[in-house]
Amino acid sequence: MKKAFSTFFAIILLISALLLASCGDTAGGNGGSKNDGKVRFLGEEGEEVSIEINEDKDILSYSIVRDDNASKNVVELAVRLRSDIQNKAGAALDIGTSIGGANAKQIVVTIDEDLGEMEYSLTAKNKKIYLCGGAEESLTKAVDMFVKNFVRGEESSLLVPADGGYSYEISYYFDKLTIDGVNITEYTFYEDEGDESVINYNKKAKILATELSDLFATKLIGKGIEYSDVRSKDGKQIIISSNSLNVNDYSVKIEDGNIYLTGSYLSVEEAANVLISEIFGYSEGIDERSKTLDVASGIKKEGSLGLTVPYTKDQLLELFIEADKRDDMVITGTHTYGDQRNGSGIQKTIDNCIKATGESVAIMEIDVGQFGPYNNSHLGEDVLYQYDISQLVSEGAKHVSKGGIIAIVAHLGNPLNNADDGTYYRGFLGGDNVVEEMLTEGTELNTAFRATLDTTVRVVEAFANNGIPVMLRPFHEMNADWFWWCSNQGSGRYLSPETMTNMWKYLYNIVTVERGAEDVLWVYSTSFNGENKHSVKYAYPGDEYVDIVGIDWYTGGKQEYNSENSYTDLMSLGKPTAITETGPSDALAKKRVDGSTYYTYTSVDMLNDIKQMLSEGLNVSYFATWVSRTVYNLEGGDVLMADPIMISREDLAERWAND
Repeated sequence: MKKAFSTFFAIILLISALLLASCGDTAGGNGGSKNDGKVRFLGEEGEEVSIEINEDKDILSYSIVRDDNASKNVVELAVRLRSDIQNKAGAALDIGTSIGGANAKQIVVTIDEDLGEMEYSLTAKNKKIYLCGGAEESLTKAVDMFVKNFVRGEESSLLVPADGGYSYEISYYFDKLTIDGVNITEYTFYEDEGDESVINYNKKAKILATELSDLFATKLIGKGIEYSDVRSKDGKQIIISSNSLNVNDYSVKIEDGNIYLTGSYLSVEEAANVLISEIFGYSEGIDERSKTLDVASGIKKEGSLGLTVPYTKDQLLELFIEADKRDDMVITGTHTYGDQRNGSGIQKTIDNCIKATGESVAIMEIDVGQFGPYNNSHLGEDVLYQYDISQLVSEGAKHVSKGGIIAIVAHLGNPLNNADDGTYYRGFLGGDNVVEEMLTEGTELNTAFRATLDTTVRVVEAFANNGIPVMLRPFHEMNADWFWWCSNQGSGRYLSPETMTNMWKYLYNIVTVERGAEDVLWVYSTSFNGENKHSVKYAYPGDEYVDIVGIDWYTGGKQEYNSENSYTDLMSLGKPTAITETGPSDALAKKRVDGSTYYTYTSVDMLNDIKQMLSEGLNVSYFATWVSRTVYNLEGGDVLMADPIMISREDLAERWAND
């Protein structure tokens, strides 16, 4: 959109000489004085520029002017201009806030709303030099260019632009874009997630708003659109909602002067694309042209990302059964831990793995227990918002569509909240009688137990509603003594096998019957025998409630996986067997000079240990490393992933495509 500078100021001249003090005025030179030559410099895009100039050696006759209500940054920019001129030409100019009459020599530093945010100009009229920008950033460029090319240090003089000066202008796609006749520049972005507690938390809406604002500023209209925390009562907002639990679907609606972009954490991006490309008619690479567009309310467009699930629950179970029987097929996996208000961690983990090894592990295991009400940092509130679940399921669905698998473990908060150190998943229940009360519907403890289960159940249900089978690994390491659900309750107290299995069956009923999430593979995961732990089969709930069995094994470098026949005992249950959680123990941790931790146990050591297990006749259908000891964190991850027996996400994608 080119600015019609000369026309604009021809009109202004007819009104008043004082109104010539404007950034867009490019007519004339320095008060009618003779032309003194030319100045050559490089323009914004690196092109050589040559413009007519007048030289004024009476530099001290100038003052610097900025608007009385200028922003802090513009005020500081005017001060910097004064300092730069003094440093270069030895002249200390005064700074004021009022534009003087026709004979006042001034350097005017100002924002010009008629310029696009990326545009700026250096012009002169009536003994005034105008340094103008459409926004603070572009105004800074105008000031810098003026100091570099128009302030002469040796002569202690100013070069005053003549015959139009220099303007950096952009041809935007629209010269005017309106919604029901209202200019889009009057709009603001607003997030609407249906929960006030999520305000200022929804990173996706803010990221998307920023990206769209940049597009408006640089390509569409030359102006960005601000973000607001307040819902307008009078329309004129682009309202973003990115918390849908239906991963694929999205919609764009223009109604009552508002624009609504609605979808999941993943699909809302496509809603934005539809708004820009289909409704506004812009796409990257299209020939830029000036035009006016008015969009009327009543438009609604819906669509789907089309992500598919390449396997069923039965096919997934068949995969693990096959891997369990073979000694040349081990499915790779890792835990990923998204902190509160720091995302799900799924995509970040995948990106890190691919960067380090060239491939992604197949299984991504997530944990949302930390979001529950008994994490003391939450002050008794469940902080797993629908937005969080949307992100989890969106990133998980993308992983699945590329062949991957989603697993869920649960560090559940203690409903009694009685850990000595305040850690939400530690402490004790006491004995069988407490668990019986906890499993009795309607009791206070039962209500608390359901609350601590709820974050995990909601995530499982969300995946199920998107047709995505998941692996669920609850009450892990239950034969030990460090979690509140463990069999060893301390002080000589123990939970009976029946009590332990009743806890499992209670959760199983909630997931499969109450919530109807039947596409779940249930993973029974214990710690290896010994060290004051019960047998790995102590809390086994029965074949009808379990699909996969496994061992959590943190090695001290001694291949402890079959301590006291731990692994062979699990294999005797007749289910696919796995290393459900693994990595080097803290005994193998070392400190670097900078204080960071590394492990002497590498991914190559892990590969060799797994091969050793297979050579001993121990079946390993899959392994999953812990979050701080992943395949890509440990040295040699690329070697492990490149080994022919290791099955990556990419390998599974090929398998599902051929099924």
